[in-house]
Amino acid sequence: MIASAFSHLSDGITRIFGFRRKPVRIVIFGIHSDDWMLALGPNGAVWRKIPGLVDVVIVPEHDAASISPPQNDVRTILLPLMETHLLACPRHQHDGLLPLAEAVQVLDDKAEFAAYSQSQGLADFCPVSYPTADDAMFPCMLKRCDLNGGVGVEVAESRAHLDSLLAMEPWRGQNVVLQSYEASRQQIVTHIVCLEGRIVSHASFLHTLPEGERVRRWWTQVNSVPYRPSRRVLWVLQRFLEPLRFTGPCNANYIVRGDGTICVFEFNPRLGGSLMVPEHVDTLGKILGAIVEHARPLAVVQPG
Repeated sequence: MIASAFSHLSDGITRIFGFRRKPVRIVIFGIHSDDWMLALGPNGAVWRKIPGLVDVVIVPEHDAASISPPQNDVRTILLPLMETHLLACPRHQHDGLLPLAEAVQVLDDKAEFAAYSQSQGLADFCPVSYPTADDAMFPCMLKRCDLNGGVGVEVAESRAHLDSLLAMEPWRGQNVVLQSYEASRQQIVTHIVCLEGRIVSHASFLHTLPEGERVRRWWTQVNSVPYRPSRRVLWVLQRFLEPLRFTGPCNANYIVRGDGTICVFEFNPRLGGSLMVPEHVDTLGKILGAIVEHARPLAVVQPG
């Protein structure tokens, strides 16, 4: 009888304070590369690290209508993979941790991000942007604005070299930015989960590029070790995200200069590729766990 009374009391507290979480179903929205789908697919080892998970399904971007409607006994969380999936993801039902479209557009375009950093007084934490080729100091970085994974990024050694690059694919006729070359074989990625521009979880890796490599691309074989950024570095990274009220996972790629300041190359408004390698499954689990913990009803999240 005492046990029965305690059970009723426990159920009442649960209804009032929400201590007992519903089982979780994850909907992966969109399809990316094989390594991503292996890590995040229904059989991915990472899902054994997420408490309360009962199902993982993959829904292609073009098939949003097939997402099952809400169920009273299961909490469905949408997890878009890439920027295009973020922009196409339905937001009228279910839970998630998704940035506003405006934030995605700023972080997804290298020219937009450079202009945004300048407008927010953060240019000192980024490479110098050159308005035109005539303003550039060499060597400089040539970056196509709309690609990722190091694709469309090259070091131009001279004006003649730059002109030759601009005349070929993938830069010919495309929007590009020219920026200062910041030399460092040691590059850092900090994977972040944000809520309204506030960092609620993070994990970092220090990548050492092979000798002679100057650009880290998605296929570059790097030596990766865990890295702990200082509170100052995290504060600087959060300064980029606060004006955007960024919500969801993102990752920052940067180096630490000789004077101790950081130089941020980019923010990607999504999960990062270095989480998808099997040896980083614990870190992927930490980031996904934070997304599940902080996910909220998408239909009530409105731009403010």
